[in-house]
Amino acid sequence: MTGTDPSLCHHALTEIRARVREECSRAANRFGSAFFDQHLEVVVSYALRLAPTFRADPVQVEAAAWLHDLSAVQDFTTLPVHAEESARIAGALLAEWGWPRPMIEGTTAAIAAHSAPVAPSQGTPEQVCLSCADVMSHLARPFYWCFYLYQVRGFPFREGLAWLRQRAGSAFEALPPAVRELVAQENAAIARLMPGD
Repeated sequence: MTGTDPSLCHHALTEIRARVREECSRAANRFGSAFFDQHLEVVVSYALRLAPTFRADPVQVEAAAWLHDLSAVQDFTTLPVHAEESARIAGALLAEWGWPRPMIEGTTAAIAAHSAPVAPSQGTPEQVCLSCADVMSHLARPFYWCFYLYQVRGFPFREGLAWLRQRAGSAFEALPPAVRELVAQENAAIARLMPGD
């Protein structure tokens, strides 16, 4: 936590990671246990990679990355409002763990805004990092997202394909140019593999 002992920050993040891993391993998690390493760990990695570029607080970025989908992991029916619900849950958890109010607010604001890429001029650095990392993870792990679309959500083929196309199309284009460069190869690979209409 900014301005506090780094060992306290590390301990808090270790607790958060363990809590999220435990939630992901529960049988009730419709995303499956692979969600932890196929999505959350990837989001954390990309978000932390972006943090220096956008001058974001890496502690808030990492906490937000671990917690951003927690409501849907706990209760899949919250998926349509999971960004707001995950922010609410994260706020309560971080308060329990004694985080300072400004850090809770920064972390929960990033979670609440993560569902579409936030431009650097439109949000906080933490919001930019998390929202971009979320899209980046979809491009980096397309096989998991095929599992999610067809097995978990039960989408018909064309509907699932449209979701993937949106991620590799307009969501990719909405990423800041420097971020697009980091996942350009992954995006091109997905585009090559996509069947025509």
